[in-house]
Amino acid sequence: MKSRLWPVDLVFLVFFIQIFGDGLLTYQDENLIGNDVIKPRICSGFSDNEHKSKYISEIVASLDRIINHFSFYTDHLIADGLFGLRIAEGVLKNIVQYGDRYKHHKIEALHSRLSMINQLSYEGITKRKLPYDVQFDKIMREPFDRLWPFKSFKDFKKDIVKDYIHGIDKDFDEDFSDHCFALLFGTAPQSKGRQCVVTRKCIEANTREKTGDYMLTHQFLYFVFGFQYNCDQQIAKAMGGKHKMDAFFRKMAVNIAYQLQISGSPKDALLLDRELEQAMFCAMFGIVECTSRDLTLDFIKYVEADGCTKLSKDRKTREKRQDQFLGGCSQHTDGLMAAFLSLSLRSALMLPNCS
Repeated sequence: MKSRLWPVDLVFLVFFIQIFGDGLLTYQDENLIGNDVIKPRICSGFSDNEHKSKYISEIVASLDRIINHFSFYTDHLIADGLFGLRIAEGVLKNIVQYGDRYKHHKIEALHSRLSMINQLSYEGITKRKLPYDVQFDKIMREPFDRLWPFKSFKDFKKDIVKDYIHGIDKDFDEDFSDHCFALLFGTAPQSKGRQCVVTRKCIEANTREKTGDYMLTHQFLYFVFGFQYNCDQQIAKAMGGKHKMDAFFRKMAVNIAYQLQISGSPKDALLLDRELEQAMFCAMFGIVECTSRDLTLDFIKYVEADGCTKLSKDRKTREKRQDQFLGGCSQHTDGLMAAFLSLSLRSALMLPNCS
C-alpha cells in the first residue's frame, strides 16, 4: 500500500530568515560546525538576506516536491534510489543537528518526512531480498553522514587534469566497481563476512588516472564508502600511506568539479543524471562552487510540479542497469536531485554572506 506523507508549509522559511537575518549565518574566524570548518573568505555568494531567503525558499520548495513524489512509491524503491535519499537525509540531519542558530521546524519537518519515507522503503526492500539490494544493504540502512569541510575550487587548480579521457564510460566495468564496493561492505562472497576487504585489483581500478564521467564518480565513491564505513585505513595502507590516499581523493573531487564546470547544461536525461552525480559528490567534498546559486537554480528548473526530475523538452530516458522508474521518472536521478538540493541548502544556510 502506498504511503502518503503531506508536504510542509514553506512560508515560514522566508519570514524566519528575514527576521533573524545575518546573526544566524555569520561566523567569525574559523568556527567548527559539525565536521566543517568555515573560513571567512568562503561565502554563500549572497550579500544580503532578502535575496538569500528567496533562493533558499526555492530550494526547499523543490526538495519538498521531490520528497512528496517519493512518498507515493515507498514500496517500489531500490538501492539506486534510496542511496540518494539517504544522503539527503544525512545532510538535512546535519543542518538540524549542528545549525542551532538557524534551525527551525520547517527544515526539521522535511527531515522527519524523508526519514519516514526512507525507513518505510528500506523495510520493503529487505522483505523482497533482491540480490542487488542485499549486496548494497549497508548504504540503505541508515543516513549517510560523511561530509567534508567547505573549500574553494580555486585553491586546488593544480590538481586539474585537462587531458582526461572523454567518453571513457564505454570502458567502465560497473559490475567490477560494484564488486569492489561489496568487498568493503562485507557482502561479496569472497569477503566471507569480513568488511573492509581491499584487493590489489580494486585499488588499481579505483586509482586509474585521467578518467571522467561515471567512471570517475564511481572511483570517488569507492573512497567515500571507505571513509563512511571506516575502511580508509585499509585503503591507505594499500596505497602506500594516508597522505597518498588523501591527495588522490582530493584530486578526484577537484576533477569531478572541473568536468562539471565545463560540461554546460545537460542536453538529455543521461547527461542530467551524470551531472547531478558529479555535483552531489564534489558538494559532499565541500567544494562550494558545486552548490553555487547559478548551478543550483539551473538544476532546479528540471524539477517538475509533480516532483519528477526530467528535461521538459527531451524526455528520452535511458534506464540504468539497476534503475527502476517511478511514475515515469528515474528514481536514481530523483534521488541524486534530493541529495544535491539538500547539500545546496546546507551551503546556503551555513556559509556567511559575502561582504
